[in-house]
Amino acid sequence: MKYAFVFPGQGSQYVGMGKDLAENFKSAKDVFEEVNQALGQDLYKVMTDGPDSELTLTANTQPALMAVSMAVVRVLEKEFNIPLKNKAAFVAGHSLGEYSAACAAGVFSLEDSAYHIALNAAKIQKSGTYHQYYKASGAKISRHENLINLEGPSANAEIYAAYTAKKECLNDITTNINHLSPNTTSAQYVKGVLEENSSAVFQGKIHIAPHADKTCGTQLHKALYLNDNANLNCKPELEIFADDVKCSHGASCGEINKDQLFYLISRGISKKEAIKILTEAHLNEIFALIPNEKIQNKYFY
Repeated sequence: MKYAFVFPGQGSQYVGMGKDLAENFKSAKDVFEEVNQALGQDLYKVMTDGPDSELTLTANTQPALMAVSMAVVRVLEKEFNIPLKNKAAFVAGHSLGEYSAACAAGVFSLEDSAYHIALNAAKIQKSGTYHQYYKASGAKISRHENLINLEGPSANAEIYAAYTAKKECLNDITTNINHLSPNTTSAQYVKGVLEENSSAVFQGKIHIAPHADKTCGTQLHKALYLNDNANLNCKPELEIFADDVKCSHGASCGEINKDQLFYLISRGISKKEAIKILTEAHLNEIFALIPNEKIQNKYFY
């Protein structure tokens, strides 16, 4: 008899998913810990405790379903000696389940399947304001793209982002802000930390349409290298078709300040902890811009 393993897609999630597996089988618990580490967040807590509104966010739902699917596969193989390769004639998945099926078949590793890809789009009308705060840390591949249209006079958009590119991971932040009316303003401020053998990309574009006079657009990216083997590709871009505008862009990168590092170590702090303090201070400038203190403490610090 031939068997097919079919993996579920988005919509199958529920609060409490995976809890019984983790409590009864160490191999399942190990899977959830691997995914947590790869993503740089406690996804398992969201899966088991919710709330549902947080679990149903695509950025959480997709890796959560993949994690539970792979936990089931791992339990079958480790606890019941049922190797998928010996029992399955076919593997398939509905929607997102295709990734779980590919991971189960050994096309890529569990760590590689932990990813975050997001696209945000917004249209800002007359005198409207849009603020976005974004943090990325740990995903094997992370891409966050913004498409913002400032369509009405005096519309405003501000994007603030902080990321940590972990070892052998890729963080990509791409923004495209279109100034389509007069007196519109935009600001982009991104700060990053790059660890050993990591890669990061920042592409920030400001487009000023004809007749979008009195427009002001700024963008700035600052990166901190923790290792010489890190790789950063930074591409700020201005596309201006109006005369009376004010625009700027900038990018900088550097290493940890050796005097600051020496000062902390001389006060009895270990080098590892001192580096952590300095990198957190580098990123905290972004987090401090969030006006709501509860959101700051829950999601960013």
